[in-house]
Amino acid sequence: MKLKTGYSDLTPTEGVDLGNTVKLNMTGKPIWSGLASLLTQLPLDIAAVTTAMSATGPGAAAQLAAADDALSITLGNLADGANKTANVTDADLAGTGFPQVKQRVQLTEPPPAPQNLRLRHGQMPGSVDGAVDPIPGGNIRSYEGQWALDANSGPWSDTLTFPNSRALRFTDLARGKDTWFRIRARNTIGAGPWSDPATIMVT
Repeated sequence: MKLKTGYSDLTPTEGVDLGNTVKLNMTGKPIWSGLASLLTQLPLDIAAVTTAMSATGPGAAAQLAAADDALSITLGNLADGANKTANVTDADLAGTGFPQVKQRVQLTEPPPAPQNLRLRHGQMPGSVDGAVDPIPGGNIRSYEGQWALDANSGPWSDTLTFPNSRALRFTDLARGKDTWFRIRARNTIGAGPWSDPATIMVT
């Protein structure tokens, strides 16, 4: 487990709220004794932002921006220091109040077959546009498609590649024929199984 260390995206109010939570959770805890100077600086930075938020007149915006930057840096240094603290546990880190870095899910198998293949006539003669439901979990690198005049005996066409589940476009098809289509998804592990085929009369 790791704590997020970048906080420049927070609004001043969000930074103050996070700072107060962290101050309450970390101050006085023996595990964080090595971060004492930062924990001493934190309430000063919070106070500076709070003061700047109520300031008016020339220079008020610059004062707030500078105070907000200083608070963001202190929060980031505290989170980084917590991550690097010796013998720290996940429970210790979770107890700080800092948000965690989202862990990327390690893929171990190809994606499942796409569902709900929908077809419609394309804008150009001899073309068909399709879409499938997005596959939960993401990590899909591309979608692939084939067409055939007979879903059972084929032969299926060369495989075409599409960037996403809503951009399935087949062109240069024979007009006036019922044509079958099927789609599969590909991730870093490989290609998954084909979808159930769907058919449409090409115009």
